Amino acid sequence: MGLLFSGISFSSCTTVSSSEQQATEVLQTIRFQEGDIVFREGRGWESRIIQMMNPHGKYTHAGIVTDSGSTWMIIHAVPNEPDYEGDVDRVKMEPVTAFFDQSRAIHGEVKRIDDTDKAQKAASVAFRLYRQHTPFDHAYDDTDSTRMYCTELVDFAFRKAGINLTDKQDRRNGFTGFTGNYLFPSDLCESPYLTSIFKF
Repeated sequence: MGLLFSGISFSSCTTVSSSEQQATEVLQTIRFQEGDIVFREGRGWESRIIQMMNPHGKYTHAGIVTDSGSTWMIIHAVPNEPDYEGDVDRVKMEPVTAFFDQSRAIHGEVKRIDDTDKAQKAASVAFRLYRQHTPFDHAYDDTDSTRMYCTELVDFAFRKAGINLTDKQDRRNGFTGFTGNYLFPSDLCESPYLTSIFKF
């Protein structure tokens, strides 16, 4: 989840602690499953904005795990992380290690639902959105499934798979000057359907 604010600037600290290094090494040994949900607290200014909008939430971004056949990948909708010059904000897929790279993540967590069939279906839905080059939803409009922001993507994929991780009333008003209700990463993270399997 990311927001585009003009006229606001934040500095980003990228100092890496030994515990973060150890967490990165552990991530490479986790036995992921299709449909695991990943969360991170980012280092960028977008993450600072999310924390201002949702001060009690720990995480600022979320994605869904899928198996590419040789590497566990994360499908997520993200702004301002182009893969190449001219790349647009969109649903993208990248290795777990890139999603949790120390330059992007301060903290992170991996959560899982018990129903592996529905988790796999959710991962398939997310993969389809990736293959369709679904653009990032800068309007944060849950009623428009042609564009996605991070938590909208996760919530949408699991609803299509037959499980509602959150209720519609979990959407909260955002920041002064913005209209509508938003689903924050913490709203997903607190879902009773999820069990934590790793965090750092």
